[in-house]
Amino acid sequence: MQNAQDQGRRTRWFIDTIDHYCLLIDGLPRAFAEMMNTFESKLFLMYQRPKEIISKAKQLEERRESPIEQGTQEDSDLIKTVKQLAMRDRFIFLDQVLGTDTRERETTLTALTELPASIFLNLVANYDALLCDLLFISLDSNPDVLNRSKCKLSFTDWSTMISEGDGKEQLIEMEILRILRMGYQEQLCEIQTIVLGAPRDIKGISESFPSWTTFLELTARRHLFAHNRGRVTRSYLQNCKDLPEAEGVELHHILPLDQVYLESAAECLFQFGTRVWWLVWRSTFNEDIMECDNKLNSIAYELLCAERFVMAESLLVYPVKMPKGRHQIPAEVEEYMFFNYAQALRWQGRIPEVKQLFASVDLQTKPPLYRLAHACLLEDEATALHWLTLCKEQFTGKKSALKEWPLFRAIRHSCGFARLYEEWFNEPFSDEPPRSWIDQIHDRLSKHQDTELLGEE
Repeated sequence: MQNAQDQGRRTRWFIDTIDHYCLLIDGLPRAFAEMMNTFESKLFLMYQRPKEIISKAKQLEERRESPIEQGTQEDSDLIKTVKQLAMRDRFIFLDQVLGTDTRERETTLTALTELPASIFLNLVANYDALLCDLLFISLDSNPDVLNRSKCKLSFTDWSTMISEGDGKEQLIEMEILRILRMGYQEQLCEIQTIVLGAPRDIKGISESFPSWTTFLELTARRHLFAHNRGRVTRSYLQNCKDLPEAEGVELHHILPLDQVYLESAAECLFQFGTRVWWLVWRSTFNEDIMECDNKLNSIAYELLCAERFVMAESLLVYPVKMPKGRHQIPAEVEEYMFFNYAQALRWQGRIPEVKQLFASVDLQTKPPLYRLAHACLLEDEATALHWLTLCKEQFTGKKSALKEWPLFRAIRHSCGFARLYEEWFNEPFSDEPPRSWIDQIHDRLSKHQDTELLGEE
């Protein structure tokens, strides 16, 4: 009974940890974009000199020597023009438009100029914090992991541990600090050897992450903004010389941090953080593999429902293509990961890859759901409805799956689909717009908090 309770608490911790991480990583750039949009809209609404604004916009365009959208007499058109500028140039533009030279204005614009860097550093800090939490629970819970530690102790360290009587916790903290002081590439190699017990394989790690070069440039850029206000150093150029993300960068230039880059960084850190979370959980606690893999697949499902197909693909590409082994994915989870991965490819327009994926399995020996998925994703409506009828039991009581799961995206508005839905649930079919992924996480976390307030497990 005690073991079941411990496993339940541990599962809740891992699930809540990744939900909070996803909420912060995905939410920070979006909150910043909304704030900037609100600020700029209010500014132009209360500013009553459109001709002068447009004149200054054209002057700014000439100085930049790059084409931007031509201004008109409408403030909304000018706002679109401003949003196309790089983040730093937007602040310069706003500074010119405000016109008055007041201390309050300069303070506000200075703070806004520094805000993208703060958001960027906060994104990486959340990744660091997730890594720290995962390392602690792995080292604390599994003696084999702690035995693989490479932490070197001085006599003073050893004496302090004996005198304070909590040597294990101090050893874990020292090991975590040792790993966190490494470069980000080295951190992943160390987790691979210590936590996962696998041989060091940097090539294997780099090939398993689609955003590997983005991650290397991102972490190098983080160092510049943490220590050099974003100004390019020789070290950055040396470390990123072969990366496409750093192409054209020159020494001593200040790197930009626009909205596009912040969102790209957030997606990359989401991919890396989620992968490390998944690997650490299932490697440290083998008895939790079903819960761990189910949670990973449910995150991918939510991303698909929110039409975040690239992020869903980044989550599932490794599990789907992972070689069979001792800790392979349970069959009942594996098939849904397969379907969701195929959807992530299909709704990005990568139909040849979807065909190739289904060609890798023998559909004749698979359950009917495979043939249903195959027909839906290739938009064979008649065949899809046939197999959907045969899969009725699997969708009993699952109205939301029929309404939300993008598997049925191509056939959902057909008369045959609506007729089946009405026969099964005794109500007319009504389509629902995709819900924001962040809203889904908010709802889940608030339910957990309400349960805790009521004293329920």
